Amino acid sequence: MCWVKVGLAWFKLIFTVALVDGAAAAGCVPKTCATAGRQCGSGWTDGCSGTLNCGSCTKYPNSFCNYGTCDCNPSTCAGLFRTCGSESNGCGGSVSCGTCTKFPNSYCHSPGWCGCVYETCAGTGRTCGSMTDGCGNTFSCGSCTDYSNSYCSGSTCACNPSTCSSLGKNCGSQSNNCGGTLNCGSCTTYPNSVCNSGVCGCTASTCSSLGKSCGSWSNGCGGTLSCGSCTAYSNSYCTSSGWCDCSAYSCASLGRSCGSPSNGCGGTLSCGTCTAYPNSYCSSGGSCACSTSSCGSLGKTCGSFSDGCGSTLNCGSCTAFPNSYCNGGTCACQASTCASLGKNCGSVSDGCGGTLNCGTCQAGAPYPNSSCSNNVCQCAATSCLGLGLNCGPSYDGCGTTLNCGTLANVVAAGAVWVRGACLASATVQRAAAAVRDRSAVFAERCARAGLACARAAVAVAIGERGAAAAVQC
Repeated sequence: MCWVKVGLAWFKLIFTVALVDGAAAAGCVPKTCATAGRQCGSGWTDGCSGTLNCGSCTKYPNSFCNYGTCDCNPSTCAGLFRTCGSESNGCGGSVSCGTCTKFPNSYCHSPGWCGCVYETCAGTGRTCGSMTDGCGNTFSCGSCTDYSNSYCSGSTCACNPSTCSSLGKNCGSQSNNCGGTLNCGSCTTYPNSVCNSGVCGCTASTCSSLGKSCGSWSNGCGGTLSCGSCTAYSNSYCTSSGWCDCSAYSCASLGRSCGSPSNGCGGTLSCGTCTAYPNSYCSSGGSCACSTSSCGSLGKTCGSFSDGCGSTLNCGSCTAFPNSYCNGGTCACQASTCASLGKNCGSVSDGCGGTLNCGTCQAGAPYPNSSCSNNVCQCAATSCLGLGLNCGPSYDGCGTTLNCGTLANVVAAGAVWVRGACLASATVQRAAAAVRDRSAVFAERCARAGLACARAAVAVAIGERGAAAAVQC
C-alpha cells in the first residue's frame, strides 16, 4: 500500500513540474508551499522554473511525507514486537497488545512481552512431594528418606513407626524404621532355637554336626536323627558316644590253629600253616588235616611212592613183556634189537610184544655151506682133503680161499691141472705140451681167440671132459 502511494506522489510531482515549466516561460509568479498545497517534501516546482522545499513531517514518530502531504503509518503489536500491554502507535494514538494469561504467574514485562514469576520449594515452604512453579512446570521438592517409614504428609516429611507385629518379628531387637528400636523378645522353645532375622526358628542338628555315625539322637528342634548302623564289618557295633567301633577276633577266640581267617574288623589273622606232611592242609574249620594220595591220583601204575601223609603206596610192577620196566611210576618197555640180542638171521621176539626180522644168511659161492642156527648164521668150512683136492686154489664153502698146492710143481712132474685134480698120463702130457704156453693163464684167456684151438687140442688129447674143464677155467 505504501509503495502505491509513493508512486502516485511522484506522478503528481512530474506533472506539476511540467505545468510550472510552461508557465515560467511566459513570465509567472512562483508558488509557495501553501499555494502549491504542499506540506512537506522538496523538489516541488514553484511553477516558474524553481523548486520548493516544504520541510518534513515530524508531528508523530510514524509521520511521513506522502506526495507532499504529511501522513502517519500507525504501528501494530506485531510490528512493535509486543505481546502484551498498551503501546503508542506512533501516530498519536495507542495500541492494546493484550494480557498475559498463559500461566498462573504470568505478567506483562516491560517493554511489552510476557514473563512469568517462578515459584520454588523453599519459597513455598515445601520439603517433599511435587509442585508446579506457576509457569507451566512441575518439579519435585524431594522425598522423605531419613527412615524406612518416612513419608510425605502434605508438603512436609513425617514417619510412621513400625511395631514387632507389623514387622512380623517375634524376637530380637528391631528398628522401628523411624530411628527407634523395638525389643521383640527371645526364642526358647527348643535347645537349638535361634532368632533368625527377627523370627524364631530352629537350626536342626545333623549327624555330622553332632559327630555321630550311628544310633538315634535328638536334632535339638523336637525331632530325632537316625545316624545309621555299623555294618562295615561283621564285628562292628555302635558305641554309647555314637560312633562305630569293632571288636576284632583272635585265632584263639576262633579256635583256629591254621589259615588266615577274617578278624571280623576288615583285617586278616595269620593262624599258622600246616607243614607236617606234603599233603597237609588247613581245613575249613581252621585245623590241620592231610589228604592221602592214591596211585591213581598220582598217575602211577608201578613202583613205590609216598602217599603225602607219611605212608608208602605200592603201585605194582610191570610184567606185561619180558623187557617191561617201571619208569618213574609208569610201565614202559625197552624193545631189543637184533644187534642187542646178537642175532643176524631169522625172526625173533623184541621182548615188548613185537617180532624182529634179523635177515638171512649169505648163500651160494663163496658161502655154500652157510646156515641159520638159533638165529645166528653159521658155516661148516670144507678142507682141501675134504674136497679131494691136492693142487691149486679152491673155496672152503665159507668165504675163505684154500691153497691145495702149486700148479708149477704139477707141471714140472709131467702132470696138468684139470678142475683142481692133477693128471699124469702120457696122453695128458701130450695135451699139456700142446697147450703148455696157455695153461698158466687159462683163467684169464680161455674166453679169447685161442680158446678153440686149445679146446680142440685138449679134446683130442683127453677127451671132452678135459676140454670142458679148460673152458670152465
